[in-house]
Amino acid sequence: KEVSIETTFVLPEDILSNKLNIQATVTHSPVLANNTNAVLYVTALIEETGESITNIVNIGTGIRAKPMNLIPTTALSGLNSRGNHIKITITRKPGIGDDDADTTSITLHNLEVKMRRASAHTSSASKQFSYTS
Repeated sequence: KEVSIETTFVLPEDILSNKLNIQATVTHSPVLANNTNAVLYVTALIEETGESITNIVNIGTGIRAKPMNLIPTTALSGLNSRGNHIKITITRKPGIGDDDADTTSITLHNLEVKMRRASAHTSSASKQFSYTS
């Protein structure tokens, strides 16, 4: 049976580029290392434009709280358009295709969607300076 989780959020005003990176801390059958793999399909979609990127991640058994890149740093067109909506979807299809770990589960302890953002979001104050003689 296919299992998915997803989250949608509005892109912030202080985003600087179209670069995206998604990371998670992953556990997959930490006690049982039986050389099987689970497969995650990770997609980031800009809802307004339909632009998306997808990455396939193979996760072996015997892993406990391991940091992993679900989507390595990648350009996604439309990401730097503040106010757009981005939807992140993570899907697993146990026992289908390369996923032969159909009796084990994966735990995502956290999910980090990283974007290049300004360190301090402020308006320009240069207009406040003027030259008078």
